[in-house]
Amino acid sequence: MGLTDTTMILTVSLITIFLFQISAFTFIQSGISRSHTTTLWGIRCEDKFYQLEEREDQECSTTELYLQLNRNVDFGDTDGPKPIEVEGQWQVEPGTDNFSMTVRRKFSSGQEGTDMGEFQFEILREYRGEMTMVGESVAITGIMLNKDEIFGDKEVGFFNMIDGTKERESYALEGRFKFEIDETKGLRLSELAAVSGRSNESQDLNIIGDFGNWQPGIAGPGGYDPMEVFQALPPAMADAFRNRNSAQLSAALAGMDREEAEYYMQGCIDGGLWIQQQATQQQQQLGPGGLDPYEVLETLPPAMAEAFRKQDLELLNRVVSQMDRSEVEYHIKRCEAAGLWG
Repeated sequence: MGLTDTTMILTVSLITIFLFQISAFTFIQSGISRSHTTTLWGIRCEDKFYQLEEREDQECSTTELYLQLNRNVDFGDTDGPKPIEVEGQWQVEPGTDNFSMTVRRKFSSGQEGTDMGEFQFEILREYRGEMTMVGESVAITGIMLNKDEIFGDKEVGFFNMIDGTKERESYALEGRFKFEIDETKGLRLSELAAVSGRSNESQDLNIIGDFGNWQPGIAGPGGYDPMEVFQALPPAMADAFRNRNSAQLSAALAGMDREEAEYYMQGCIDGGLWIQQQATQQQQQLGPGGLDPYEVLETLPPAMAEAFRKQDLELLNRVVSQMDRSEVEYHIKRCEAAGLWG
C-alpha cells in the first residue's frame, strides 16, 4: 500500500468520526428540545376547584367551579345571576398552556300575566386564556367571547380563574357530634327526642301524648278501627301498646326506619291507640341557641345530614370541602344552636 492510499484511508476515517460526532450532537440537542417543550406545557389544571371571576362592562361576578378529569365542568355557588341550568366543557390545546372553556347557561325571565309573559333564554360563552403557576397554584387569565350563530363571536369581557383547591382542603371543622348514632339506622329517634328535651319518652317523631283508652268496634278520631290497627302493628310495637309501656314503645320505634315508624304511629293516632298532644313551650326544651335539633337536621344539605347521621367526621369534612364557606358556616352555626354540634 502506498503513501497515497494510506492518506486516503486516514482522511475517510476522520470524516466518518466527524460526521458521527455531528449526528450525536444533533440527537442530544433534539432530546433537550423535546424535554424543554414538555416542561412548558406541564401545567395540570384538572381535578381542581376554581373561583371564576367574570368582568363584563361594569359588572363583575364570581362562580365556584370544578374541572373534572373527563373535561366536564361542575358548577357551585355564584353571586351573579343564577341560571336554571348550566353546563360546561374545558380543554387545553396539546403542546401549549392555552386553556379554553365553553359554558352554556339557561335563564328564566319575565312574569306570567304580563305582555311578554314568562320566557327562557340561553347564553353561550367561550373563555380563552393562558395557564400560569402562581406559587403552587394554577391561575388562568383571558378573554370572554359571546357565541352567537347569527352575529358570530364577540369579545365581551375578561376572566380570571384562581385555584382554590388547597384552601378547600385546609378547611376542616373542629368539634364533635353531640348525639348518639345507630350506624345501621341513622339518627336514633329516641335519642333525638332526648336531645330535643321533650319530656315524654314515647314522643318520638315529634309526637307528644299518651296511650289512648280505646275500645274494640269504636272508631278512632281518624275513622280507623283500633283493633284492626293494633293487629297490624309490628310485634314490638304491639307489645308496647298491650303493656302500655312508653319506654318499650320508644325502643320499638328506635329500631325502625323513620318512614315505617311514622306510618304506624299515624295509624295508632287515627285509631285512637295513641292520643297526640301539642307541645307546650315548657316541653320544647330547645338547643342552647333556641333551635329544634330535629328541624335543623332536616334542613341540612343531604350529604351533610348523612355525615351527621353516621357521626362521621371524616365524611363531614369531605362534604364541607366541596361547599361554599359561607354556606358551611351558616349550617354549622345552626347545628351549634340546636345542640347537635359543639
